[in-house]
Amino acid sequence: MFQRRSTNLGTTSSVGIIHHHASSIKASHGSTTVPRRKVRRRRSKELDDIRSLVFVAVLTCVITAVVVWLGSKLLMFGYQRRGHGSHHEHRVKGNNVPYEADDDFEPLPWNPIYRIPEAMDLVGDRSDEYARLRQKIDEILPPDGERSFERVRELTQSYAEIGTMPMGAHHSDQVREDYDIYNCPDTPPAGYPFEWKLVDEVLNHWPVTEIENVPAKVHQGLCVFDYQKDYDKAVTYRKAELPFVVVNDPNVARTAERWAIPGYLDEMLGKDVLHRAEYNTNSHFLYHQPTRKDRMRKRRNRRLKGDDQEEEMEQLRDFQGRVAGSQRTDTIPQAMRMTYDDWLQRANKTHVGTEEEHWYFRLIGCGYMDTEGNCDQGSSEYLFDELPYFQPRNDNRNEIYLGNPKEQKGIHCRFGMKGVIAENHFDAGRNSIAVLGGRRRYILSHPRQCVNLALLPRGHPSARHSEVDYANPDLERYTEFANDALGNEVVLEAGQVLYLPTFWFHYIVSLDLNFQCNTRSGNTNHYNSFIRDCGFPVGSKM
Repeated sequence: MFQRRSTNLGTTSSVGIIHHHASSIKASHGSTTVPRRKVRRRRSKELDDIRSLVFVAVLTCVITAVVVWLGSKLLMFGYQRRGHGSHHEHRVKGNNVPYEADDDFEPLPWNPIYRIPEAMDLVGDRSDEYARLRQKIDEILPPDGERSFERVRELTQSYAEIGTMPMGAHHSDQVREDYDIYNCPDTPPAGYPFEWKLVDEVLNHWPVTEIENVPAKVHQGLCVFDYQKDYDKAVTYRKAELPFVVVNDPNVARTAERWAIPGYLDEMLGKDVLHRAEYNTNSHFLYHQPTRKDRMRKRRNRRLKGDDQEEEMEQLRDFQGRVAGSQRTDTIPQAMRMTYDDWLQRANKTHVGTEEEHWYFRLIGCGYMDTEGNCDQGSSEYLFDELPYFQPRNDNRNEIYLGNPKEQKGIHCRFGMKGVIAENHFDAGRNSIAVLGGRRRYILSHPRQCVNLALLPRGHPSARHSEVDYANPDLERYTEFANDALGNEVVLEAGQVLYLPTFWFHYIVSLDLNFQCNTRSGNTNHYNSFIRDCGFPVGSKM
């Protein structure tokens, strides 16, 4: 509008000048040479003025855009600094309750409706909706460890007790000594944890697709520590960066009890809130970093219904067929967003075949990654209130699960449909995994087994994951896997927690509908050399 008005004004002015000079010329000189030269000169000057104004306007827009971009980057840097800086003890003015933060971190204001007893000052959900929900449920279920344990026993009573296979010294040249997994020594025994032949013993004894009938004995080499009796012992194993299982933690049992109440998860997760989910036409789910085109499709984040759902499924089948560089393209799932109710309707099946559709559901609580909850669309910050044992506190109350609270990467939950398989892989961080409903089978391998597990290489869309199909391994192609790979396994039930050190391999099978949450808390260099041998250039401290 500004440019158009300026142009019109310039044109009108020039026309007026031309008429004026034309009259003067006719009256006096009869020659047009000098006056026309003056007209052209003045008109050129006015056009230059217009061009200057346009240039200034464009330049102003460019500068404004640059300033806005820089401001957003500085703001993001501020979030990261707040999320990853060192944390110190402070006291809120007018309040004797200590909180843990760095100098930029502000404690979250408490909700006036209800203050959740287990809540932490710096992370969690302070919304009215969640406050009312917790107030209601805490009145019904006040803290009572014995009641929570009894409820967990009711949830798991239909599961048969599982024993462990005998240990023997013939599997490895590692120095080993036998131990009772339910009464482990105060310090880790030599060669802990015990391993068996992965193919001949673990997989042949219990095929990964056999989820209906759990065998009476499994190849479990991990110690099981009672939270109330063996706490110090468990901390010793964690500091040695060795895996183990924790049972009888009253806080974990309380979460499992709460989540088992009909309708509680529906209300907590929101009837209309779209969360992350994954779909596949079979039971296998292999991590895959999508291309830019695939990420654009993922960002549409629309709910699947009717014809739209069929279109998405057709695109998924086409996508799987086009993926190159992997032997098993059918393991790559389609990412989407859906409500908890939508997922539950699809996933809550008693019997499902391996080649039928499977659904995976995911929640993310940002925590120190971003206290505004912006690390994920529709983030689930209430996870820090629901799972207080995963809160990043510096007072060592959660040291059995968290190695370095300052380096925590949020809380992540995955709800698995019966039969869902997460392919074998390692993660570059300490990992504590709590099962809060249902059962999961974990097949584990020491990082030294890296060279035997046929990992997809660095740069591959599914890097650090094994190319071997545990359900039907090609033993002629993967000879090291067939002959040399070792491992063990554990079945986790509601109320139990698995501690998994940095770089330990894990293959996961959902034995029924289940709820699992985990948190990562920094990493160590205990097993770096093994991962380097597989072509992953890790430093002394990742």
